[in-house]
Amino acid sequence: MACRAIYVIGGRSDTTHLDHVEKYDLSFCTWSTVAPLPKPLRCTTAVSYRGNLYVFGGETATEIVKTAYK
Repeated sequence: MACRAIYVIGGRSDTTHLDHVEKYDLSFCTWSTVAPLPKPLRCTTAVSYRGNLYVFGGETATEIVKTAYK
């Protein structure tokens, strides 16, 4: 199966951690916002599997997160 989208997940803007998840559709060359993370995170790991996006771990402004999100 070919890759059809690229996701940008969380991150940091200056001193603010972000809960944003954005999707770039390779077929239409467009960006869209998808469901946000449950909490603002940076330094996450993610994988797409069977139509779902899984996000693992990361950091908030005050803690290291050891949780997986779907």
